[in-house]
This record gives sequence, structure tokens and C-alpha cells, in this order.
Amino acid sequence: DVSHNVRSAIPVMLRHRLTPPPDETYSLHRKLSGAFLLCIKLGARVPCQDLFMSITSAYTFSDGTKVSYK
Repeated sequence: DVSHNVRSAIPVMLRHRLTPPPDETYSLHRKLSGAFLLCIKLGARVPCQDLFMSITSAYTFSDGTKVSYK
């Protein structure tokens, strides 16, 4: 059960957390959750793998390397 696993990990995360995440993290999480719930309600099908691969394959790391999905 996913919720049980997450719930059991919370004390460990709180014990080892050095600082709380930036406030922007909470705002982004709420926006993404809302978009996800809207997609479910609309019955949308989002090609996440294609989107992820197109974005990450266009990224260049600081050492000049790129991700290749071939």
C-alpha cells in the first residue's frame, strides 16, 4: 500500500531534514496536483514519456553532454 509506505517514511524524512523546502515547492506541488486532478476529471491522456524525452533530449549539461534516447 503506497499511502502506508509514505506514512511510515515521514518520521525518517523529518528526522533527517536539515531545512524545509522552499515555499515555491509547495505552490508548484499544489498547481501540479490541480492539473493532475483536472486531467483525470476530463479523461485526458497525456503522452508523458514523449514530453519528458523531448525536453530532456534538448537539455545540455554543464559538461557539454546531452541525453540520448536511441
